[in-house]
Amino acid sequence: MSKILLASVPLSGHVNPAVSLVKMLIARGHEVCWYCGAYYRETIEATGAKFFPYKRAKDFHDSSIATEFPNLPYTSLFRHATYYIKHVFYDNMHGQYHDLCEILKDFKADILLTDEWFTGAIPLAENKVLPWVCYCNSPLFYYTNEIPFPGSGIFPDASLLGIGRNYLVNKMVTKIFFAGVQAYINKLRNDLGLAPMKRFFLINNIFISRCFVKFNTPAFEFNWNNLPETIRFVGPVLPEHSTPVSFEWTPLLHSGKPVIFITQGSVNISDHSKLIVPALKALQSSGAMVVVATGSGSTDSLQTQFGSETVFIDPYIPYEFIMPHASLIITNGGFGGVITALAHGVPLIVAGDTEDKPEIAARIKYCKVGINLGTGNPSPRRIKKAVEKILHDPVYKNNAVGISKDFQQHNAALETCLLIEEI
Repeated sequence: MSKILLASVPLSGHVNPAVSLVKMLIARGHEVCWYCGAYYRETIEATGAKFFPYKRAKDFHDSSIATEFPNLPYTSLFRHATYYIKHVFYDNMHGQYHDLCEILKDFKADILLTDEWFTGAIPLAENKVLPWVCYCNSPLFYYTNEIPFPGSGIFPDASLLGIGRNYLVNKMVTKIFFAGVQAYINKLRNDLGLAPMKRFFLINNIFISRCFVKFNTPAFEFNWNNLPETIRFVGPVLPEHSTPVSFEWTPLLHSGKPVIFITQGSVNISDHSKLIVPALKALQSSGAMVVVATGSGSTDSLQTQFGSETVFIDPYIPYEFIMPHASLIITNGGFGGVITALAHGVPLIVAGDTEDKPEIAARIKYCKVGINLGTGNPSPRRIKKAVEKILHDPVYKNNAVGISKDFQQHNAALETCLLIEEI
């Protein structure tokens, strides 16, 4: 069978989606080596893959982003995105590439498999050292004359007026706003002996990879036409069932009250005032059962301020445990949590303004499976109004259930294995 070299950006949203895929690849007889940050060694070795750590590449993880990248801005989505692309992803291209070359001296891989933002794969793919397969646990970052540039906040419009508008927006964003990022990446490429990119960096890897696998389906996407043949939708990757858990409030999940789940995700979770606190304030007199996952750390302060007979706060609550009971999720819009909610037919209120979250929120609004608050710092009043609307308007629940049924037609790990084996 095949030898597969897997490499991931050392963040949970890039590592965890590949776990079930690796287990299936190994079960089907393939040999997998996984290159990633030291924080994920235990997770990786539990799949049966051989672990290789970052050496030349800069290592970090969810909880160390703030310290490893102290200049990462949060006040502007544009500044945040450009910093992330340049310094979190592309500055690591050289180190990752050289680490991979060292691994390949002993591990004669047949396929290179990485997440879509692992830039160290680019020189190997463009020099045709190995066929490159990307897995992508995010919305599709692409644009055409019918679909405007990701993050522009504009919905698709295929009318003549809309196509003209989209053309102008796409040109403005790629040739003006992100021109500096394109030039920065091309300089890094030049240092590795690579020519300037023929396409804009956001879509370039779609065309140089052999297969660009999206852990999603068209049901939770814009209405794309004429996509490149490399893009393949295989369905969502959902959290695996972990060790059974129970909380003192578990019996109350069957009380008949609406269950509202609040999460601020897994990155930048120290500031509860962004979403958790305003959501708790909004729900104080809702009559619903409110369950909060803080992500880490002490919950004492929140317990003192908001704890009650209907409000329950814990550092970690597995998605697979709470989603079957949830009536609604209030979230910062991380793709893993959003996809898991929709897989269970749960509508959403989303408040996120960093990384890919605005683009995820755009799909939520476009597919009418929830409400996009359009900010990472919503007021209690706006949250309360959105909660009331979703709980009283069945369209959101019905649309979420429709996407759930579509998701159930797919097995992402198996479909991705088959695509890899075909290559």
